Amino acid sequence: MPTALIHEHDACPILQRVRLDDGRFLKESGGLALRCNLAYASKVFEIASCARRDPVDHEHLQQFTMLDLYEAEATLEDAIQLCRELVTSFYEGPIATCSVAEHIKANLGVDLIDDPDSEAKLKIALSRQYQEQDATLYSLVNTYITREIQPLSLGQLVIVSDVPRAAESAGRQAPDAVATARIAEFQIDGMEVAQLIEDEPDPGVYVEKAQAHGHYGPEVDTVVQHIRDGSIPSRSAGFGIGLERLAMAATGRKDIRAFMPSQDFVRES
Repeated sequence: MPTALIHEHDACPILQRVRLDDGRFLKESGGLALRCNLAYASKVFEIASCARRDPVDHEHLQQFTMLDLYEAEATLEDAIQLCRELVTSFYEGPIATCSVAEHIKANLGVDLIDDPDSEAKLKIALSRQYQEQDATLYSLVNTYITREIQPLSLGQLVIVSDVPRAAESAGRQAPDAVATARIAEFQIDGMEVAQLIEDEPDPGVYVEKAQAHGHYGPEVDTVVQHIRDGSIPSRSAGFGIGLERLAMAATGRKDIRAFMPSQDFVRES
């Protein structure tokens, strides 16, 4: 189901859309818009060419191909199982797991599970570690995952869980934890190949988290309104797979530019 994205506004203050000099937006991963398609079907997917801001290097393309899937009433475990089946259909390396919450507790002494003040303590600890006093918790968590967690996936697939909720406000808060969300990542050879999320079903909690972490914007309002009026189900889960990165992992190539998509590839997909 193709997802038409026409943006009147940026998604939120810290996640601005990619646009051309003449003001037109470029298509990104469907994200919240794809979730809205659950109004029409209980399971939806899309394979689309997406744009991003990163400069081109050995693991980033400015245009890449994303496979996105969402399912109503699904859990994070459902998404992990399906994503694992898809990824391991092509990637044959070893598989391990990693809890970000456990890693942070062991290395920074911050307990994201039981300490009600853990988010404030985590921001202080990460600000000191990376000497970034004015950074948001969102950016600090992303830096930690990039520098500390992704290297654990060299030579293997690591299924990352217990991610701090600051990484994605739309993720459902883990019911038995203070500051982790129902989010997972598939990391292979130091790269994030897939991100998985169980969506926050409570509109009030979703808005509160989005505002607290700088993610609040017009797209959040749109999704919240659809949930409240019953247009889309409150409970859902899904994931996105970067197909060029998966191709790198499956073939052992070290430069993503070898898989820069041609128009013929996009049409065949």
